[in-house]
Amino acid sequence: RHWTRGEAMRHWLFWAMTPGLLAPSFISTSLFFHQVHLTEIKGWHLASYVATYPVYSMFSVLSNFAAGSIADRYGAARLLPFYLLPIGAAMLLFGVSTSFWLGPLALILIGITQGASQAMIGSFWPEYFGTRHLGAIRAFAVASMVFSTAVGPGVTGLLIDSGVGFETQCLWMGGYVAIVSLMFVEVSRRAHRARYSS
Repeated sequence: RHWTRGEAMRHWLFWAMTPGLLAPSFISTSLFFHQVHLTEIKGWHLASYVATYPVYSMFSVLSNFAAGSIADRYGAARLLPFYLLPIGAAMLLFGVSTSFWLGPLALILIGITQGASQAMIGSFWPEYFGTRHLGAIRAFAVASMVFSTAVGPGVTGLLIDSGVGFETQCLWMGGYVAIVSLMFVEVSRRAHRARYSS
C-alpha cells in the first residue's frame, strides 16, 4: 500500500518514530554548537578536540553502509531499538568524563548513530508507507528534523544561562535516548503488523 502524507500522519507509527527521529539532530547540533563551552568546562584544548572530527566523519560513513546492509537484509524496523544507543552512551560519557580521550570515543559513538540514522530512516518510510507519496512524507519528517536542529542550541543555551550545566544536560539527553530505545523495542515489534494494516 502507498500511503498519502495525511494517512501516514494519522497513523500511530509515524508519531511513534518522532522521538527517535528528532533526537540525533537535536543532540549533535547542540553538542557541536557548544563545543567551545564543552572544552572549557572539561579543561580540554579546543584545537586538539576539533582535530578528532574526521574520526567522527569516518565512523558515520562506515555506519551508514553497515546499517543500510542490515536494513536491506532484516528490515529497517530491526534497527529501531539499537541505532540510538551509541549517541546515548556518548552523552553519558560527555556528562561524566574528564579524560580527553573519551571525547573522541564519544564522537565515534555519535558518528555511528548519525550514519545508522540516515540509512534506517531512509529505508523506513518506503518500507512501511510505500513509495508513491514518499517525497511528501519525507518532506514533513525532514522539516521536523531541521526544526529540532534549530531549537537544540537555543534550548541548551538557555538552560546553561539558567544554571543547568551542560554536563547535566548531557546526562539528561543520554537518559532520554535510553527511554526512547526501550520504547522502540515495542514499536519495532508492532511496526511489522502496521505494514499490512489498512
